[in-house]
Amino acid sequence: MAHDTIILQNATRDLHQLPSALPVQPLTLTIPEFRAVITVPRFSPRAIIGRFDLAAQQSPDIDLSPYRAYQKGVSRRHAAIQFMGQQPQVVDLGGVNGTFLNGERLMPHQPYPLRTGDELRLGRLALRVTL
Repeated sequence: MAHDTIILQNATRDLHQLPSALPVQPLTLTIPEFRAVITVPRFSPRAIIGRFDLAAQQSPDIDLSPYRAYQKGVSRRHAAIQFMGQQPQVVDLGGVNGTFLNGERLMPHQPYPLRTGDELRLGRLALRVTL
């Protein structure tokens, strides 16, 4: 009987350690028009999405330049994806052409939760969210 108690105590201790041992899945953005998949790592609390700035020679964390970002109205610093715990959020950074979540224009500088299947549109560039 004492042996069973020890096993149960060890199992309980291991169970409490399990959530922190699970790998964190990355968020992915799919650009259907280009059949491209971009992985957004969760090790950084915030990732800026936009396009390359030729004058300043700077790239955002997620550079959409290869996907005709300029022609589609994506700003140099268009939006950000941030992580509040396990919940990813998108924040419009005030670009002229707007950020849209499932067809609704976002208010600048306000966080909105992201879910699998959401359509994120930066200007006229559509991306699909997968968690």
